[in-house]
Amino acid sequence: MTKEIIIKIIVATLLLAYGIFSFVLRVKKYRKNFHNAIKEDLIDSFFFLPGIIFELLLILIGIAWLIYLLSHL
Repeated sequence: MTKEIIIKIIVATLLLAYGIFSFVLRVKKYRKNFHNAIKEDLIDSFFFLPGIIFELLLILIGIAWLIYLLSHL
C-alpha cells in the first residue's frame, strides 16, 4: 500500500515538473519575438494558446493529485 502511494507521488511530481518545464520553455520561446513568430509560423502560433492551456492544466492536475495523495498518507 505505501509503496504504491510513493510511486503515485513520484508520477504526480514528474507530471507537475513536466508541466512547469514545458510552460517555461514555451513562454521563453515566444516572449521576445511573439509578433514575428505569429507572422512567420501561423501553425505554431495557432497551437500556442492551447499549448499554454494544456500545460497549465498539467500543472493543476499535478498539484491536485499531490495534495490528494499526501492527504492519504
